[in-house]
Order: sequence, then C-alpha cells, then structure tokens
Amino acid sequence: MDRRLAWVTQSIDALYSLIDKDPSILQKIEASPYVHTPLHEASMFGKIDMAMELMVLMPSFTYKLNTRGYSPLHLAVENNQVEIALELVKFDPNLVRLRGRGGVTPLHLVVEKGGVDLLTEFIMACPKSILDVNVSGETALHMAVLNGRYEELKVLTGWIERMRQREAASMEKDILNRKDREGNTALHVAAYQNKHQALKPLLKCFSLDRNIQNKDGLTSVDILRANGRYMDKDTEKLIRSWGGKSKAALPKVKTSSEYLRSRVTFREFCSIQMTRYKSGISDGTRNALQVINILITTATYVYNSTTATKMPKRRLFK
Repeated sequence: MDRRLAWVTQSIDALYSLIDKDPSILQKIEASPYVHTPLHEASMFGKIDMAMELMVLMPSFTYKLNTRGYSPLHLAVENNQVEIALELVKFDPNLVRLRGRGGVTPLHLVVEKGGVDLLTEFIMACPKSILDVNVSGETALHMAVLNGRYEELKVLTGWIERMRQREAASMEKDILNRKDREGNTALHVAAYQNKHQALKPLLKCFSLDRNIQNKDGLTSVDILRANGRYMDKDTEKLIRSWGGKSKAALPKVKTSSEYLRSRVTFREFCSIQMTRYKSGISDGTRNALQVINILITTATYVYNSTTATKMPKRRLFK
C-alpha cells in the first residue's frame, strides 16, 4: 500500500485530503493484482466508517487479495471484526466464497476461528458457499471437525438438512460425503480423532454414507478399531447403532472398471433407454405427459368406483 495511505484509515477527512492532492491515488493501488489496500487495513482494525467509505469509492477493493493472500473479509473474520464482516457480505454475498491463501474461503475461516452467529449469517447470505473446498479438498464440515468446533458443526449439519433450494437433496448428499485429497470425509476425520462429539451430529444426517471408504479402503469403524485399546467403545457403539460397519462386513462392490466391463442386463438396458428418452424431451412435453398420466389415473379411479357401485350384490348363500 502507498505509504501516504498507511495513516489515512484513521480519518475520512484525511483520506479525501489526500485524494484532493492526487485524484488517481486509489486507482493506482487498484491496478496492482495483489495489494494491501486501505480497505484491508480498515477491515483489520475495525474502522467501520472508513471501510464503508472505501466500499463506495472503490468497490473493487472488496475482491482484492493482499500479498499474503487475504481479502478484506478474510481479515475482518481473522480479527473478529464482525460488524465490518457483515457489511462486506451485504455489499456482495459472494465474497463469502472468495478463495484466498490455501483456497480458504471466509466461510472456512469463520468455522476455524469459531463464531456460530457469524457462520449462520454467512450461509444464509450465500448458501452455496457450503460446497467450497480448500486446496486440500476440505469442506467447512472437515474444518469444523479438525478444529473441534462442535457448535459450528451443529449449525452446518442443521443447515444442510434444512436446505430447500433447487437440487437441495443432491447438494446434501454431496456435502456430507465429500472426500478430501486423502479420501476422507468429515466422518472419517471424526473417527481418526476418536471424537464422540463430532460423530453424533454427522451420524444424525440421513444422507450421510456411514460405510463410505477412504483411499485405504477403511470405513469409520475400521479407523476407530485401528486405535486398539485406546478406542472409545461408546463411540464405536454409536456408529454401529447408526448402521456403520467394518469393510469386512460389507458386501463386495464392483469397481467402476469392473462395472463397465460387465455385460449390460436387460433391466439396465430398459432403464438406460428410459433415462435417455426423458432427458431428450423438453420440460413442456414432460409436464404435459405428467398431466396426461394424472388424468388417466383419475379417470381410471372414477370408472372403477362407479362400476363397483353399480354392480349387483352377490348373494353369499342360495
């Protein structure tokens, strides 16, 4: 950052005095791809009025990463400047998804640092931020388990289960079972840590795959048992009560290559053809077919009901 701007974050008047002397000073800063802007400084030290003024003057500063790889929102979260963090998110909710150093988003950071209220505000403002991963492939769920943020974990799982937006079901399944670069889901990480508190909110989620295997082919039960005599038996009992099993107890599943090399069955062929047909028709045609199907079902029901009423009663005994 320009040395002349190092002190102006203390005073809006001082900022405009400097702009009056050099009208292009902020634009010169903006031209650099990675720079510590006055907005970074204001966000870090909680100068709310200055931060608001700079957002108006130079909106592009909100998206800038400094030379350490952090945006103003990252720094606001890092330094517990909640008011500024909320104002930045109001300015643009997608800032919650801005990937900084190590691919860490402000959502990841607030989970790591802790703060259930700010976390709630973030996911409500930008629901899809919960899908984001860092360079290690870790989601916010992974971060919550790794950092022992169990209240934040409850917020995340509670949000995931209550999602109502389009494709919410597939999103829920994807988030809960997302693997990091080592092939571990949040459930695996909780099992490695032998933490009952982390496992409980995860296991209550209906879309969680309790027997998913990591790169080493281990389920969460296998990981727990690897602790030997240090294993928490109550934790193993908890996982098993929710359907968790060891790899040895699971039926053998074909690998993708084995599946593709196998012969297509008649039932599978019919299913494929039906899926291809459905994907090829327009939404309007699909809706029309659904309406026709409902009308046929209704007409059949009415006809059967009317026929049953008009039929003479049979005598049971002659």
